[in-house]
Amino acid sequence: MRNITQPVGALAYIQLFVLSRVIGRGMAKSGRTYAVTLDLIDKPGQLLGGVAKLSQSREGM
Repeated sequence: MRNITQPVGALAYIQLFVLSRVIGRGMAKSGRTYAVTLDLIDKPGQLLGGVAKLSQSREGM
């Protein structure tokens, strides 16, 4: 008889995914979601620059 169990890492991932969906749906119902799309060149430091521009804006995150 085989012992069929989920690895701890996979189980934690599934639980975090479910938690993320629950929080996301609650925020969407209250109108507190916003999507951001960044076009970045595949070079070191590009993501940091994009995040810095977002943080300089007056939008709350």
